Amino acid sequence: MRLAFLSDTGLMARKQLAGLQGHHAYSSFCYADVVNVPSRVDWRERGAVTPVRAQGHNLCCWAFAAVAAVESLIKLRTYSLIELSSQQLIDCNIQIYGSELGWPHKAFKYIMENGLTTASEYPYRGSRGKCYYSGSNYIVAKIKNFEFVPRNNEWALLKAVAHQP
Repeated sequence: MRLAFLSDTGLMARKQLAGLQGHHAYSSFCYADVVNVPSRVDWRERGAVTPVRAQGHNLCCWAFAAVAAVESLIKLRTYSLIELSSQQLIDCNIQIYGSELGWPHKAFKYIMENGLTTASEYPYRGSRGKCYYSGSNYIVAKIKNFEFVPRNNEWALLKAVAHQP
């Protein structure tokens, strides 16, 4: 006998994942023709990874993942490791449509359009709340673009990670 249990959270995630099928079509991958690729890349060795943060019971791994990627890119480019605000994404990203569930690509779109402030300026509270971002917040990070890495392709992922930013 097999017991399957899905909480309300699990049901929401399942429903959202079902809607993602076929969502991303990769028309191109900018690193497809790259041939000079190291056998391994570890951004920790370059000090480009911020400390692990506890998200608690909030369904915001998408925000933490997007913020961590941008933090690492900033470190690789500027040699400064800055902790950015995941809470700003959770509170202010209207592309999430009121759900705590989200996707990193929607977070990247938000960062492109609005930028991010620091975690100390807009600290993590553990739940979604009112957006306190205004144009006057101290924006320390913004991205110009992002790219999807082809699914289930570790070689493509290695190419992308090795050639960032």
